Amino acid sequence: MKYLFILLFSLSSFAGEVIFIKGSALHNKIPLLKKAEITYGDIISVGENSMVIIKSDQVVLKLKENTEVKIMKPVNENGQTKFEYYLERGELFFKGHRQKNQKYFVKTKDAIMGVRGTEFFATASEEKNKKIVSWMCVNSGLVAVIIPGTKGEVLVNAGEGVLIENKKLPDVKKYKWTKDLNWNMGDKTKDIKFKDVEDTVDLKSAAYDLEDFNYE
Repeated sequence: MKYLFILLFSLSSFAGEVIFIKGSALHNKIPLLKKAEITYGDIISVGENSMVIIKSDQVVLKLKENTEVKIMKPVNENGQTKFEYYLERGELFFKGHRQKNQKYFVKTKDAIMGVRGTEFFATASEEKNKKIVSWMCVNSGLVAVIIPGTKGEVLVNAGEGVLIENKKLPDVKKYKWTKDLNWNMGDKTKDIKFKDVEDTVDLKSAAYDLEDFNYE
C-alpha cells in the first residue's frame, strides 16, 4: 500500500518533460537538464540567448530567452480541473489540448488568459517608453482575456492580438508582426533542431512598435 501511494503521488504531480533546451536555464534555481521531469509548483527560468520546450499530455510550452514561468498545481472546482501557468516575465508560446472537464489559464501581472483549445503567444511586463505593457496573440482557437479589477472580457480569435496596458480591457486587432512568429513547438519531431523552433521576433525593437497599427 505504501508503494502504491508513492506511485500515485508521483503520477499526480507530473507536469511535463523537457524535450528541448538550448543555452542555459534553471529548474527551481538549479541547472535544468534535457529530459528533466517537471512537477507542479516548479519554476523554470530561461537565460539569455536560450530556449526551453516543455511537453505534457495537456500542453506544450516554448519559453524564449529571459523568461520565467511557474507551473501551478491544478485546482479542482465544480467537477473541473484548472491548470494554471504564471508568466512572471518574458515570452511564452502555448499550445493546449483541452479536454472535457479541464480548463487552462496563463496568468501575468496584468491579465488572465483563458485558453479554449488553442495556440497563442504571450509576453509579460515589458517596459516600453516608460510604461509597462504586455502582448498576446492567437494562432489558432480562441482565448478569453480578463483584466483583474475590470468587468467583462475580450475574446481573441485566430490571427488577432491585444496590447495589454493601463489596467483596462484591450482592443482586439490584427497586428502585422504576429505573422512573423515561429509557431513550431518541436512537439511533432523526435530530433528537434534549434533552427526549426527559433523565434526571431524582437518586440523590444522599434520595428515592432506597433501599438496603433492595425491591418486586414
